Amino acid sequence: MTITELKSKIDEKSKLSTLLHNQLNNLHQELTQLKNEFNQLEMEEFVNYLQIDEVIELDTYYSFRGYCKDPKSTNSLQSGEKIKIIKKNKKSIVIEVVKKFNRRWDDVQKKSVVIGDTNPGWNIRVDLDSFFHFYLRSETMKYAFESYVKRKHALDSLFDE
Repeated sequence: MTITELKSKIDEKSKLSTLLHNQLNNLHQELTQLKNEFNQLEMEEFVNYLQIDEVIELDTYYSFRGYCKDPKSTNSLQSGEKIKIIKKNKKSIVIEVVKKFNRRWDDVQKKSVVIGDTNPGWNIRVDLDSFFHFYLRSETMKYAFESYVKRKHALDSLFDE
């Protein structure tokens, strides 16, 4: 190959590379937009799915990002403790802690042991995103939510016909 031919090939491949790079950029922007729309729609579906006065028993430890007026309250909850949904909106929900274990440190067993439970009645405003990710950590709750979305979609498609 001559220098002119090589230069021509380099120019051709550079133009093609720039074109593909621009297409990839556009595709990435579209993908980001679709992911944002998906997340927004998923949160809307989740808010619709949650029921006021629904009591949820936690099956694992979780610490919510939230706010409570009571200075004695804690946002960390253990397995077996219960919460109830009081209010819901697009950005947060309010939960009431209806069952909280009293614990103390046992020096013999070298661990925290449950000595009773109470209903502290703490109302905690929880960030919806934080609650959503907590909720989906449980396989049972995740399956129930996904089933709800599928049923709702199926019903909506029936009524649209």
